[in-house]
Amino acid sequence: MEKKTRILAINFGGIGDEIFFLPTLISLKHEFKNSEITLALEPRSKGIKDLTDVIDELIPVDVKSGGGKKYIELFRLLMSARCGKFDIVISSGGNKLISILLFLTGIKVRCGYDTGRLSRMLLTYAAVLNKNQYACKMYHDLIRNLTRHNTELPKINVVQKEKFSNSVLIHPGVSKLSVEKGCIKTIPAQTWAKVIDLLVAEGKKVMLVGGPD
Repeated sequence: MEKKTRILAINFGGIGDEIFFLPTLISLKHEFKNSEITLALEPRSKGIKDLTDVIDELIPVDVKSGGGKKYIELFRLLMSARCGKFDIVISSGGNKLISILLFLTGIKVRCGYDTGRLSRMLLTYAAVLNKNQYACKMYHDLIRNLTRHNTELPKINVVQKEKFSNSVLIHPGVSKLSVEKGCIKTIPAQTWAKVIDLLVAEGKKVMLVGGPD
């Protein structure tokens, strides 16, 4: 019987960040047919598991908690990683300390971003962090050395409930945090405005959705 490949993926952020991370997980599932993927993420984004079949388990980590609780949460993640008998660990974090965290997990294959000499020493594969590209591609760069599969778009399970005729729903996909981080996840606002003008001119009802910011 073929040994199951256990993969730990770490990706902190909102639900949008988790959706953009899905192509990376899908490619891993294609490469490692008999695999089990565990995703460590913020509690606010745990709904991602309802949108896909590629995630087997979740490890909620409240990295936004105040005081020393953040470090307790990270220590709990480290202990879960060490006890989980994982074969591969992947982290999307750009912090220079991420490579140390991954090294301390004791997991044999460690994939993260190249944040300097230390990351190149401690990681099995240190990927170049290029924020000037579509977020799905940025995350997918983490596994270029693990697979030839290249999933470009997220695939999610959505059950259609109510249909609005002759309408278009638009989510620009930008938050203040993504702008501060320099992550390109969308086209410029002026381009969105032109797209909406064209749709309205065609008689479409346009609905714009997004978060508070």
